[in-house]
Amino acid sequence: MADLIESAADVPIVVSVTFTFSEHPAVPLATFEGIAAADDALADALAKPYRGPGKAGFVVAWSDGESHEGRLALASVLRPVNVLRDHLTRLASWLASERFIEAVRGFASSEDVRRSQAWGRELGRRLDADLRRHAMAPARNAEPPVARRRLPAPLPPRRYAGHGVPPLAPAADVAGWLPWLSMPPTVRPDPLVLDARLSDEWRGAVQGKGPPATPAQLAGLVNWLTDALRADLPSVDSGDAAVVWEQWRTAVQRYTVRGDEHTLRFHLGIVLRNVAMAFRSPGEIWTGFCPWRRIYFDQRRLNPDPRHPPHPSPLEIDPWS
Repeated sequence: MADLIESAADVPIVVSVTFTFSEHPAVPLATFEGIAAADDALADALAKPYRGPGKAGFVVAWSDGESHEGRLALASVLRPVNVLRDHLTRLASWLASERFIEAVRGFASSEDVRRSQAWGRELGRRLDADLRRHAMAPARNAEPPVARRRLPAPLPPRRYAGHGVPPLAPAADVAGWLPWLSMPPTVRPDPLVLDARLSDEWRGAVQGKGPPATPAQLAGLVNWLTDALRADLPSVDSGDAAVVWEQWRTAVQRYTVRGDEHTLRFHLGIVLRNVAMAFRSPGEIWTGFCPWRRIYFDQRRLNPDPRHPPHPSPLEIDPWS
């Protein structure tokens, strides 16, 4: 803990967050002492019913004189928790990513790109330090419980409760086919490694280096990965988890109807790559899931509960497509 305090102390502190304008009438045009306090004010404002435009301007200032000015699109917020912090975190990840370089290629000078990437990395460093300070503040400052009422409580380990993926039968023990999957079902620490090893197995069978998988072995693999996703998805962003689960439900449904090993392999690769992205960059998958965003992301999918019946979807895929 001492190391965390020392490393956080080396990073400039957020001294104020000011909302400069807002189309949402409940957002106060005021200055707050930090990101957490500003997010609390946004959560209170967004809890009030409102239909209409919802842009809001803000300025974050740090103790070294650095500042960042930006805008929030409040009309598209689905979960009014940590709105400002999540916005800044996504911005930092975007600016520091290779995708940013590709997106602005030909539109910005190399110097502008270099400065933007440097700021993305620095902003990420400052946000990380601010989050650690905020997490340690109750113990150091003995704040009353009411001041921390919006901090999420730690969740006990649980299985992801998404619907629509029943176990396939008959199924063989996957460890008998792939001994390296004899571990408890999980795609951690790196789903991309799992994807590469499965690709090698499929490639070897195609090249005649090993026998092709039987339907029972493939069903065992599907059941193993279903259990792995149920174990791992509770630890990622709930929107990312909803997208990944829908993609896996679609893959299993299509494989059940077609019995096509190549279709399963294709969709399995997409799912594992997206889980890797969810581990690496929280919120990136579900914010890019535009075609279904407003219809699909309701509370039952963002917070699946095993007590709820399967959710009827107006967007059920055609399994023959």
